[in-house]
This record gives sequence, C-alpha cells and structure tokens, in this order.
Amino acid sequence: GANQIVEFNPTIALPSSLTELYLYDNQIITFNPTIALPSSLTILDLGVNQMTLAGYTASEAWASAQPSFTNSCNVYFYSNIDSISGTNLEAILITKNCNIIA
Repeated sequence: GANQIVEFNPTIALPSSLTELYLYDNQIITFNPTIALPSSLTILDLGVNQMTLAGYTASEAWASAQPSFTNSCNVYFYSNIDSISGTNLEAILITKNCNIIA
C-alpha cells in the first residue's frame, strides 16, 4: 500500500499461487483489470482509495469476468469516497465467493 497507483491493470497474469494482494492507500478510482486475478486470493485490499459509486459501476466488468475464488476471499473497500454497500459490484463479488469488508 501507500503508493500513487491510479490504475491496476497487469499485462501478464499474476502467479496462480498468490494469496494476498494489498492495494490500499493509493489513488485507485476504478478496479477493472483486464486479466482475471488468481482464484487463490484470500485477501484483496482496496481500502483507502478514491473509489466512488461510478468507480464501482465501472469495476463490474472485471467482477463479472472474474472466476470464483477457491477459498473465501476477503475484499476490503473501507475508507473509499463512497461505500460499496448495496452496489451491484458488491452483489457480483458475493457470488464469486467473496466477503466484502466496507
């Protein structure tokens, strides 16, 4: 965390053994990588970014295409501009075996 990342969109797949991805305390507005994240993830921390309701809507394409996580994945969205609670993005992620921590 604590960088100036605005967009997270790796050009190659992340390692299939990756279990934790910490992207908190950055400048991320939309989380919409074009390559699916490893289904091995158990933590995806997107807290303390700049995500708004529009950003959550723009992130739905990634979430819809993302395979379900093998083990329950805790996805953190605390301290963003708008809460993820009640959004379509939250609903999609729950179907992908995610626990949402707002």
